[in-house]
Amino acid sequence: MADLCAVDVSLNLAATVPDAVLSELRRHLGHEDGDGLADESDDHPVWAARGPARRIGGVLVGELIRTDQG
Repeated sequence: MADLCAVDVSLNLAATVPDAVLSELRRHLGHEDGDGLADESDDHPVWAARGPARRIGGVLVGELIRTDQG
């Protein structure tokens, strides 16, 4: 039997983050197809899944939002 766990990732990005990096984050979050930094070997969005997290209980979510600081 395998152990299952939840992973929470939180990033505070500077307002000066290049557009290509933001595009790549949006692509991995499933928000856009994007022309970010991905090459041909990296074609799977890491955090694009949404909905029930059946094996651990809970939900799969991912957001990228702009705050007052950037």
